[in-house]
Amino acid sequence: MAVPFQVHQFKHGSLGDLKGRLTYQRLYTPVIQFRSIPYAAIPERFKQSVISDCIPEHFDHRPQRDFTQYGNACPHIPQPDSPYGGPLPDHWGRTYEENSCLNLSISAPKSILDAVNNGRNPAVPVMCYIHGGGFTEGAGHTSTLHETMRLAGLSAEDGNPVVFVSIGYRLNWFGFMNCTDLAEESAEDHGDPVFSLGLWDQRNALQWIQRHISGFGGDPSNVTAFGESAGSVSIWCHLCTDVPLFQRAVLMSGTMAVTPTWTMQMHDQQYYQLLQHLEIPTQDTSRHERLSALRAIPSQRLVDAIIPLHAYLFSPYTSPSNTFFSRKHALPTLITEATTITPSHWITSLMIGDTHFEGYVLYALTQHLPHPQFLSAFHSALGSTPQSHALLHHYSIPPTTLDPNPTSTPPPAPIIDPNLFWHLKMLLLGDILISQPVDLAARTLSSSKPFYRYHLCLTNPTLGSPQSFVPGHHYVDLFYLFLTLSERYPPRRDHFFRCQAEGIARAWIRFAGGGEPWRQHTPEEGEVAVWDDRVGMEVRTRDQDERVSKRDAWGKRRLRGYELVQEAWENVPGPSGDEDVAGGGRGTVGERILDARRRLSFGLVAAVAAVTGGMRRSRSE
Repeated sequence: MAVPFQVHQFKHGSLGDLKGRLTYQRLYTPVIQFRSIPYAAIPERFKQSVISDCIPEHFDHRPQRDFTQYGNACPHIPQPDSPYGGPLPDHWGRTYEENSCLNLSISAPKSILDAVNNGRNPAVPVMCYIHGGGFTEGAGHTSTLHETMRLAGLSAEDGNPVVFVSIGYRLNWFGFMNCTDLAEESAEDHGDPVFSLGLWDQRNALQWIQRHISGFGGDPSNVTAFGESAGSVSIWCHLCTDVPLFQRAVLMSGTMAVTPTWTMQMHDQQYYQLLQHLEIPTQDTSRHERLSALRAIPSQRLVDAIIPLHAYLFSPYTSPSNTFFSRKHALPTLITEATTITPSHWITSLMIGDTHFEGYVLYALTQHLPHPQFLSAFHSALGSTPQSHALLHHYSIPPTTLDPNPTSTPPPAPIIDPNLFWHLKMLLLGDILISQPVDLAARTLSSSKPFYRYHLCLTNPTLGSPQSFVPGHHYVDLFYLFLTLSERYPPRRDHFFRCQAEGIARAWIRFAGGGEPWRQHTPEEGEVAVWDDRVGMEVRTRDQDERVSKRDAWGKRRLRGYELVQEAWENVPGPSGDEDVAGGGRGTVGERILDARRRLSFGLVAAVAAVTGGMRRSRSE
């Protein structure tokens, strides 16, 4: 079902005449949205993008200067709409094309653009959204779920108008395939090697905002970047540079520790696996021949290679040789990421948070991973140490596969119920990969700048979702923040879920305007804003949160678990001897942790691949 809108003609000071869509919303004030404005051009596949300061005559399938419909997203595996209960109104499906995917969408209150047309300069705050998806998938800039029209409408309704921007960037092979061949080619082109093209795309988008957002009524000196998961990781990367493109940041369920810090050897291994999968010769061929052959492959074939190669998670290249990072002595890792952004004097305040059950995002990946294979990957990364055993015990996972009560009757019973184990390993992995690094960063950051911490335990209230009624699963915050599911929330308890969504949105908007979303987090008290189904939003100290959460039906806060995770990392045996690792000299605690986190990520993926591959073979046989 299409959402009715009116075509709105708008004259931008530097971009010229633009067509947007004027929407009169039932709940909030009128908003004008410009969908998929091009911000940069891609000269060729795997080449650095070039920022655009004008509207190209030919860019994609739409009429020039008509931004009433969405353009293209970067090719990727389409994301299902089942997590939020099915498609939303105005959802017509996405279009994908790699050379025209660098576009952004802008939502502004109609009152702000009217002021611009009347010659005034409103200079209101700007919020820029960077979507997640493991650097592999996602299209928040062309998604009805992530639309920012309601956020813009609510901001104006409350008298705190904000202009919202959502940016797209290259993903998977197109934006995060790092390898020696591309490094050498880009060094010839630019004088220095260029890695992680998707991050450079984001920088171009943020620079475009600096140049052109004032023409939409926004203030380029008052920009808040906010992102979830890989979008949050992206913001961490921008914070570790000396390029000031925003003043505040909201970091949602993601730090640099979410993605494994790969060595160039690992990136090259992935690159050659792709070449082999596509039957591109690698023996007795030149760099130019390999890259030319890869550039000639249709984009859909590259996307189709993601699943068979188990390329579920791509990663920025955090190495001293990556010119994106300007602080070579302090690249972001688990133990340095908080301190690396402290020198960013241009950042005035930060917000960081996580959800209660981050690991639920791994429900499909871990479903068929048995206890022995899980332990093998776990112990190969963290070792079989007293600290790693204590961590497993804390999460009620047996640290060995030996049955403490063996019987003589074969076959022996499982040492832990498989369904319970599925639940517990998701909790543990979510804490290891996301929640513990977020908590560690919060403890460090809160002493340097105005800082706000949140923890989201709200359930997914939509029916027909694999995550239905799961408390605080990964990315559930997006189902509330953007207000796009307001009509889908159950009306019980006087529209409790819609009230929580508006409360979250107002807190983010207040933060972007320079206000306090809630009480600041301090190292002494550890204040945190908690959203849950029982009381809604409540600010608690760390001690209060630990005490109050004991009676939560979904489980108490796992603060002691975070401490045990850190102790297990700090006692990892090592080192492995891998080269080109950021975060410390060979054999330091930092290097051992980096190497262990890599081994855990790769070990789990390899174990799942082996198990599911065996299942497929047995079914075919």
